Amino acid sequence: MFAVRRFVLWSVLCLLLSTSVLGVFFPHTLREVTASTRDMLGITETVYPYYFIYEEKSGHHLMTVSIVVTTGDELISEDNKLYRIVRVDENKAYARYVRDFVLPGLSP
Repeated sequence: MFAVRRFVLWSVLCLLLSTSVLGVFFPHTLREVTASTRDMLGITETVYPYYFIYEEKSGHHLMTVSIVVTTGDELISEDNKLYRIVRVDENKAYARYVRDFVLPGLSP
């Protein structure tokens, strides 16, 4: 019985330690690690949790993504059109139409 209690105690302790390292119970730790990593890599711009991508001419919303968007990135819209990011203003990115995109071997 004592061995089972000790096992449960160690399991709970390991779980608490692992989640605190991951920042689940202490989210400020995760922010500090992220900030120090950004400093180490020399990233100076603000990183946003979401980026909204709009068509450059019409302003039509193409998609929202949760990854950093930079000028030159490409995306394929849901109607199979290839766009290239031409400008990023804070968490809004503007994409220019490049061409229709057809997967090789598939008919449109």
